[in-house]
Amino acid sequence: MSSYDDIIGNVFQNPHFIAIHDILSAEEIPEETFMTDFKELFFLFLEEHVNDNEALKEESYYYILPGIAIYKTLQRFSKTPLESFKKMWFHGAEKGTAYLQEKARDEEFLAGWCRNITPKQTDRGAFIFDIKSVSDSYTEYHVLKCPYVLFCREYECQESTTVFCDSDDISFGNIHPRLIWGRTQTIGRGEQFCDFRYTYIKAERSADAAK
Repeated sequence: MSSYDDIIGNVFQNPHFIAIHDILSAEEIPEETFMTDFKELFFLFLEEHVNDNEALKEESYYYILPGIAIYKTLQRFSKTPLESFKKMWFHGAEKGTAYLQEKARDEEFLAGWCRNITPKQTDRGAFIFDIKSVSDSYTEYHVLKCPYVLFCREYECQESTTVFCDSDDISFGNIHPRLIWGRTQTIGRGEQFCDFRYTYIKAERSADAAK
């Protein structure tokens, strides 16, 4: 099996893509034909970006490029390609939310979230970050460069960019009542940067526990 076929196999283990089969079935789109066209386009994208740095490939090969390839293939087959793409991508975001909600049952996970979610490097080869503030109870960092925006612009599907932004609100906005998501703007929605913010509210100790 070629390395590109390996990538395809990994892509369809990603929760963001698994709903495509149900969507194709519901819209009576022949899956074999769709997948043939999708793979042809996706492999073309991979070839065009074979010389990208490895950090960028981690994001683009397994998320951005297959996402764009599926969306552009949906444009050929679906009557509502953007809505169908959104349904597929949000399904993955909801899966991510459920996973994080389960993890957030652990107080140690909650207490470490602000520090752990904050990027450790300002330039990871894909995103560029500006770290504004980080503590146990609060983090704020700005995304100055977003590869999702850049790739959607490159492949002339800017209308799909906000699907990626909105999925963050689903995944990160409903983890736990004491973990407050506070992003107010994104590059994908036309702003100059994305302002990621999280506030962690410590649990109040009961009177019995305080004794």
